[in-house]
Amino acid sequence: MDVFGLVTRLPTLVFGSTRCDDSFADRVSYKYTVFMLVLFAIVVTNKQFGTKHIQCWVPAQFTKNYELTRKPPNEYVNDICWVSNTYYAPLGQKVPKLERERRQNELRYYQWIPFILILQAFCFYFPHIIWRSLSRRSGIDVRDIVDAAIHYKSVDIAIKDDLHKNDLMEYIVETIDKYVDDPRRRADERGKRINLKYIMMTICICMGKYLGNYLIIVYFTTKALFITNAVCQIFLLNLFLGQEFHLFGIQVLQRILQGRGWDTQSRYFPKVTLCDFQIREALHPSDAHRYTVQCVLPLNLFSQQIFTFIWFWYMMVFIVSIFDVIVWVIRFLPKKQYNYIKRRLQLMRCDNDFNRQSPEYMKRWYIEFIHGYLESDGIFLLRLLSSNTSDFVCTEVINQLWQAFYAKNSKKLKRKHKRELGDEQITSEKKHQISDPVDLSESSDSTRRRNINFPSIPIRISSIDKVDNHYESLRTGKRSSFMPSVEDDV
Repeated sequence: MDVFGLVTRLPTLVFGSTRCDDSFADRVSYKYTVFMLVLFAIVVTNKQFGTKHIQCWVPAQFTKNYELTRKPPNEYVNDICWVSNTYYAPLGQKVPKLERERRQNELRYYQWIPFILILQAFCFYFPHIIWRSLSRRSGIDVRDIVDAAIHYKSVDIAIKDDLHKNDLMEYIVETIDKYVDDPRRRADERGKRINLKYIMMTICICMGKYLGNYLIIVYFTTKALFITNAVCQIFLLNLFLGQEFHLFGIQVLQRILQGRGWDTQSRYFPKVTLCDFQIREALHPSDAHRYTVQCVLPLNLFSQQIFTFIWFWYMMVFIVSIFDVIVWVIRFLPKKQYNYIKRRLQLMRCDNDFNRQSPEYMKRWYIEFIHGYLESDGIFLLRLLSSNTSDFVCTEVINQLWQAFYAKNSKKLKRKHKRELGDEQITSEKKHQISDPVDLSESSDSTRRRNINFPSIPIRISSIDKVDNHYESLRTGKRSSFMPSVEDDV
């Protein structure tokens, strides 16, 4: 039997295929940590039921007369001390007489270590369940997109015909394009106003599916759960172990740095403990004899090693998760988003006509592509493709999305650009008219006609005589032939 091959394939057998829709820091929490805790639970369970989990010293007066249910006296003592909790008292100190003082140092965890480890494994896997269930509500299966990109760059696809490879790229681009260009997003309307409803829908991840930032909000929420879980697990062990376990790793480092070596008499995981039990006489039920025996817990030898490793592992998970969150926050700064997409678009340089445009024109298009078309969710998908496959595949996807965007929005953006230029020209003309002084040399009639924009009435020189005759008739009281024509014109 190939044991080594089985161990290497065990994560795949337990967690399924190696398809990923997250980062390495997330997989450290929900995959590798869970696998480690389950493995430790199996080891501890085997030690509990496969070997003698406790050995207690039997008093000399325990003869065969104390044999119960055909068991030797020492087995009875071992069983009763395993079922009831033991307590720890250092060898250099006296055994406490009061029951209350004994219960303060009682060990309540060693029977439940496998269940504690399984519970911790579920707590580490739970944020991944949240991510998978909420990300599917977005309308796009992130894992399918990443899986298609992995197959696109694989060797098996590379040696086949290019048709299958092109089909994979077309599927990736078409799926992302349908998601980021969904009409229900209404990016133009959202850009005009940010009100209380928009803020509440962004905070409530169950409502804001069409705001362009749904996936990234869910992803950061999942990361917050991973970090919170790593911290809470350390303090949760304080409750299970009954000790200040959050200081355990620091004390281990102090002993190593001081040269005292490994703590074989650890108060967190003592190997030698005490056990109290009572035996009632059959003929005298009211009389009970109390015994205190010394027991050895071989299981705590493994428990100390396991929980020491767990403490340092949890701290490593916490640090890696914090660092990963900082990296993702930096990635989503507006300037970083712009430079990331722009650099990969310039690497391809497929559209020579566009590259010959002015820098201001190209920048306008880049901003519209990044913040109006892709938005935060689109860039998040591209970042996942880059981290889980390769930057070459991501660059190819960006180029294909750019071509689809440019083909669909070229006319609309050109009209928008012309409209904005026209508004700027009208505004500049108005400012120019206001700033120009009025020419006082112009006649009052021409100035009035220009401002009112009425057409000028042509007056022929030949009609001057008629006008003079009209005025003469008015003065003498005689009717002139010009008067009806004027009335008719009016």
